[in-house]
Order: sequence, then C-alpha cells, then structure tokens
Amino acid sequence: MKGKYTGPMTVDEFFQALFQDRHAFFDKHASSARIKQATIYVTFCDEHGKTVLLRDGTGRPIEGYISAGAYKPAADFYDATGIEPKEIQPKEKKVVPPDRCAAGGPYAPF
Repeated sequence: MKGKYTGPMTVDEFFQALFQDRHAFFDKHASSARIKQATIYVTFCDEHGKTVLLRDGTGRPIEGYISAGAYKPAADFYDATGIEPKEIQPKEKKVVPPDRCAAGGPYAPF
C-alpha cells in the first residue's frame, strides 16, 4: 500500500494528515489489520519550498533512523500469550548471630 502527500506542509500538519487518513481508511477498510513494517520517506524543505538537508548537532547529515516501535506494556504480552506472571516470593530475612551485632560490641559506629 502506498500513500502520497504533496505540497509543502509543517511537520505537525503532516502528522495530522496521517492521523486523519488513518481514521478514514482503517475504520472503513481494515479495522483489524496489522502492519508488519512501514517505511516513510520525507523530503524536508524550507519556507520557500527549497529542499534542505537535516544535520545533527555535529554537522553530519541525518540519513534516517529506525524506530523500536510503540511502547507495549508487559501486561499486554501476558494477556496475548496466555502466560501468567510468576508470583514474587518475599525474600528471607537474614538472621545476624548475637555475637556479630554492632550494638553489642565496643566498636559500634554510632
């Protein structure tokens, strides 16, 4: 599937257009569809429509990035796979022998 947006627009306008088209398309045609991989190509321009090259803080051109995707809570993973989280057992309290107690010795730090 391909989509195309033409004309200069701000980044906010671009994402608003994507959001509106998502509702218009997926609600009508593919409400339960899933996306395996998506690639978006964007040509950046200045306020006069001239193409510009984005650069990072050191001046090197930014060629793109790979996103890890949206945050997915662990609870969703457990519900989807049917795996129950392990029950957390309380830690055992350590018992200090009376001869090792700091309060009973002559060199107590307090």
